[in-house]
Amino acid sequence: MSEREYVLMERDRAPIYRGVTNKVEELAEEVNGLIDQLVKKIERGEVDALQTYETDADYEYVQQQQNIPYNEQKPVRWHRHICARVADQIDVRIDYIPQLADRTTE
Repeated sequence: MSEREYVLMERDRAPIYRGVTNKVEELAEEVNGLIDQLVKKIERGEVDALQTYETDADYEYVQQQQNIPYNEQKPVRWHRHICARVADQIDVRIDYIPQLADRTTE
């Protein structure tokens, strides 16, 4: 897709490619499913707080430690948005994991 095509789609002057809408729908289903799962866990008392990261560097550090392939990672703002949407539905504390990326092991 060219930049011109993108701009036209953004301005509602060209149809959005079906592949783009399919991907957005997939992501929406993934997000809504995750939110539903977390809300149910909180309701059952399995989770008393949500944890997220303050920086992308902290999140990337943890992902590398857990050997999660890059293509399966979401940016840290994804996790913060999930936490916020869950908190909109149910009373839950959100804990920010302390900074990890700058720490070195001695």
